[in-house]
Amino acid sequence: MKARIVSQDGKTQVVEVELDSTEVDDEFKRAFNRYRKSLVVPGFRKGRAPDSAVRTKFGGRVKSEVRDSLLEAYTLWALDAVNIHLLAAPKTEIDGELKEGQPFRFTVTTESNVVPKMRGYDKIEVEVPGVPDITEQKLDEMIEDIRRRAATLKPAEGPDVSVAEGDRITVDVAFLGKETDEVLISAPNEAVDIQSAGTELLGKVLLGRKLGAKETFDYVVPEDFADESFRGKEIRASLEVKEIKKLELPPKDDSLAKMVGQAETLEGLKAFLKERLAEQHEKDYLSFKQDAMFGRLIELNPFELHHQLIIRRTSQTLRGMAERGMIKKDVTQEELSNVANSIRPIVVQSVLKEIITAQIAIQENITVSDEEIDEVLSESGIEAQKDKNASNYLVERTRLRLSACKSIMERKTEALLAKRLEVTDVQPKTEAAEPDEE
Repeated sequence: MKARIVSQDGKTQVVEVELDSTEVDDEFKRAFNRYRKSLVVPGFRKGRAPDSAVRTKFGGRVKSEVRDSLLEAYTLWALDAVNIHLLAAPKTEIDGELKEGQPFRFTVTTESNVVPKMRGYDKIEVEVPGVPDITEQKLDEMIEDIRRRAATLKPAEGPDVSVAEGDRITVDVAFLGKETDEVLISAPNEAVDIQSAGTELLGKVLLGRKLGAKETFDYVVPEDFADESFRGKEIRASLEVKEIKKLELPPKDDSLAKMVGQAETLEGLKAFLKERLAEQHEKDYLSFKQDAMFGRLIELNPFELHHQLIIRRTSQTLRGMAERGMIKKDVTQEELSNVANSIRPIVVQSVLKEIITAQIAIQENITVSDEEIDEVLSESGIEAQKDKNASNYLVERTRLRLSACKSIMERKTEALLAKRLEVTDVQPKTEAAEPDEE
């Protein structure tokens, strides 16, 4: 297949596409095989009728299906080859007649986002956060986090036991009328996690309370209280601490490492955490570099994304999220609109990156071979439907191969750009501990 832009007027582009005779005949062969199955010809077994018989019986239908299949499949390939990003459905026009054994030409008229020639990528200077050193303090913090996540809650007893952050307590709570002491809300045996005294309901007044303590006090109901009718009201609150459960951390020794299962000793666990953290830092650093690289290319090559393209891509993303179960089936239109608004900035950056990468690939004559596409599809285990004579086989196969081709092209182009990247780290590598207050 050959494709080239023959005219451009604003966002309207005309692409000329030419298929060679082999590409045409392959699709005719699939169509003949498809219709051959139902044709019975004297002297031939069912499904073995000659092409001439199929042509005589179904020639018009075969030609129509071949034409539609070629137009749909190779329009996809052609528009991708010249980096066209559609704003609306393209219009195709056949140049001449479709015939077996002959090339096939057609034009595609599109409304598409205008893409300028890319510049400034011969040397890309960026600044990114450097890879931080892994300090002993950081490893100790990770160990403590493991201990907290493995902690168990155990009832605490004794006259000196009081409520502290991190406790889970059981209380009898009641809201009373400020003047009458009438019970407005009663919540016996209410379980409360004291994770943050500043944000938990009743957190501030519960901290420091003794086990078994009973108290009545004036209280202003928080604005985030579940019952809106009580928000901001001044009432009387009555509470009794019935039970206090405190976190019991596992010991900080070799037994912790064995419990985690990644090492036999505490030092071995630290070494494991250090290795994993170093890997994550390296991944983050590579991600920072790539984001900075494309951010710089966007700065150097400003162009506008048409709102129709953003709408189309956002809709495609939403459909993909729905197919993966990331959006509930009974979502309201308002909720769907909120999701669309939240993902739109991500979609815009993704489309900009895609367009810039594809345009640079064209300018640098980066190509992808059929063998490379075959290898990617083989490794992924994804293939078009097994019936190669199905009417939608060519289109389905084209979509799969086009997706693989784009993935390989992006990888090659990003590798080229990475070689032209000059990075300056802009922050100290060591994560220094904060000094103790005197």
